[in-house]
Amino acid sequence: MVQKIFDTFLRKDGRLNRWRYFKRVFSIGLVFSLLMTLADNFFSDSAGNISSFSSLGGYLIAFLILCTAYAYVVYCLDVRRLHDLGKSNTLALVRFALNVIAIPVVIFESLFQYDTLSNILLVVGVLIGLYLIFKRGTVGANQYGEDPLT
Repeated sequence: MVQKIFDTFLRKDGRLNRWRYFKRVFSIGLVFSLLMTLADNFFSDSAGNISSFSSLGGYLIAFLILCTAYAYVVYCLDVRRLHDLGKSNTLALVRFALNVIAIPVVIFESLFQYDTLSNILLVVGVLIGLYLIFKRGTVGANQYGEDPLT
C-alpha cells in the first residue's frame, strides 16, 4: 500500500500523461484542503479564532508541515509531467518555489498585506499548471521513458 502511494505521488522518474496528472493534482488538492480545514477546526474556537499562543504555534507547525508536503507532492507530479513533455525539471522547481512562497502569502494575506504579490504568484502558478494539463506529451519514447499512453 505504501509502495503504491509512493509510486503514484512521490516518484520523480518516468512520465505522467495529462489525465493522470490532472487526477492526481486534483486529489492531492482535495486532501490538502480537507487537512487544512481539520487543522483550522482543531486549533480554533467556536468563533473561528485561534484562542491562545500555544494554539497558534501548533497551527503554524501543522500549516508548515501540510504546505511543505503539498508543495513536494505537486513538485514530484510536475517533474513527471514535464518529463512527458520532453523537458527537464526546471519549470517544476519554479512552481515549487512559487508554492512555497504563495501558499503562506495567500492563507495569511491579511497579515502580509501583499494583495498584488499574492495575485501575481497565483496567476503564474495557475498558468504553469494549465500548461502542464493541456500541453500534449511527446509521442513515443523520449529520454525520460516510454510513452505512458502506450
